[in-house]
Amino acid sequence: MSFDVYSATIGITIAIVFQFIALWFHVKIHKKESFILWWVLGLGLTVVGLLAAYLRTIPFLNSPALIVSNALTIFGQAAFLISIESFLNKEIKINSIKRAFGAVIVVLIYFSVFSDVTILRMLTTSIVLLTFSVLTIKRLNASKNAENKANINFLIGTFSINALYWFSRAGIVTLILPKYPEVYDVILMISYTVLLLVCTLGTLGIILLMNKNLIDCLGFEKNTAEKERLKFLTIIETSPDLIIVTKISDGEIVLANKVFLDTIGYEYDEVIGRKVFDFNIWENEKSREKFVNDLKKYKKLVNYENVYVKKDGSKFIGSMSVTTINFDDEVFILNMVRDVTELKEIEELLQENKKKFETIAMSSASWEAWFDEKGIMVWTNDLVQMITGLTVEESYNKEDIMKSILISDEKEVLDDKFKAVMEAKQGGSSETRITTKDGSCKWILINWRAVINENGHFKGYRTSVVDITDKKRAEIAAKELSEQLKKEKEVAERNSLTDGMTGLANRRYLDEQIMLEYFRMKRTGEKLSIIMLDVDFSSKDNYKKSYRYSCKIWRRGVCSSASRYRRNRSYKGG
Repeated sequence: MSFDVYSATIGITIAIVFQFIALWFHVKIHKKESFILWWVLGLGLTVVGLLAAYLRTIPFLNSPALIVSNALTIFGQAAFLISIESFLNKEIKINSIKRAFGAVIVVLIYFSVFSDVTILRMLTTSIVLLTFSVLTIKRLNASKNAENKANINFLIGTFSINALYWFSRAGIVTLILPKYPEVYDVILMISYTVLLLVCTLGTLGIILLMNKNLIDCLGFEKNTAEKERLKFLTIIETSPDLIIVTKISDGEIVLANKVFLDTIGYEYDEVIGRKVFDFNIWENEKSREKFVNDLKKYKKLVNYENVYVKKDGSKFIGSMSVTTINFDDEVFILNMVRDVTELKEIEELLQENKKKFETIAMSSASWEAWFDEKGIMVWTNDLVQMITGLTVEESYNKEDIMKSILISDEKEVLDDKFKAVMEAKQGGSSETRITTKDGSCKWILINWRAVINENGHFKGYRTSVVDITDKKRAEIAAKELSEQLKKEKEVAERNSLTDGMTGLANRRYLDEQIMLEYFRMKRTGEKLSIIMLDVDFSSKDNYKKSYRYSCKIWRRGVCSSASRYRRNRSYKGG
């Protein structure tokens, strides 16, 4: 029987058409899937194998054409098996049995391709293709479920026909072909027909299976999209901010949450479907134009503050954030507005209090400073320069400005006192000396107080420093004057009770002592005696000697008599 060129051409054309259909599906739907590439490769190898078989009619190409045809046909069927495995996402686990089985297949392929014995070549080819068909059927049957049952059964039927044929061909080649060689061409024609049928039906089954998966994927994506949409709507509705979604093309409002409607004062039907610029929510036209221009310029706005007008005419301050989102192939603008009216009022109050604090601190007559818990100065007024000679910037650059200006003798004393007060979380004060930038010495009065936050945690301390150099100088001068006056007083008192010539006690001292002894006598009941001595002829010594000599005699005599008759006053009540 001769080779039917017309039938072969029709079969190959059908296979090529389905190959292009598979390629089209691959490009349009399964760009990243490898299974379709394997299937297209199997189609291509099988078709080229059939074309190579056609060349066997040329006498000198008979043997090479059969070798190439058998090899491409076997590799094509192997590519179908790999494609099915890849499509079903089943990893092939290689073990010792599969390795041995693979080695047998390789040997069979060798004889199928290179054997010169026609019966052996055809028998081994039938066994190899039968094996590939059985493995494909087994793999498809293991992946069958209720959702893909129909499509999987179609592919199982296709490869079952293939397996049945190759099993039958193995029997025919073994039992009939040796007796009837003339059936050789019939067997080849039926083999090519079965291969074309498998390629055609298999490609159709793969397309049906892909369509089923595509429908499932589309359904899954649709459900996922619906869940995401519901999640998006839930987030918008439960947000504490005012949210509206508008089309970027014409500004039509497509979504507005309840907070927006309640705050602005409009109903849902009054807002949805209308243009956002139809509502007079801007304080003035200038604010609206500025917003539009900024949105065009930056494409995205964050914390854009403006004054907005409600339906009843009242106003509020809003902080708007605007961004774009893509949904159903259309671009929308997501507007989120937070009412910050109370926050702005608090901020203004804080700014006002800050200005008051700065005014008081900066206009203070003392050097005011604030130190953190590590002793680093975090704020100071400009009087630091008047006290220390350091500018504000220079004082900030000092790691510990207090230690850098204190005189070394004062550091340890002040540091101990400061630590004791800080541990008790109390305030304190101390007078100490410092060295200024120009090297001069100053006295300062430093007052400090711990800074405690609302949780009772120590956050540092603040200080107030006053220059008391003039005061200390005045105190030192007053102390010196007081000591001088005290000495002068003592001298005056002593002079008032002694004789200037002799240095002895005078009449005034005598009168005071008589009165003192008299009252002592009255108090104690003791007796009082007064002894008076008259020294005659003292003037002769003045003439003969000198006045100083006479005074010396007087003092010696009086002291000798006083020591002899001195009364012991160390008695009880004396």
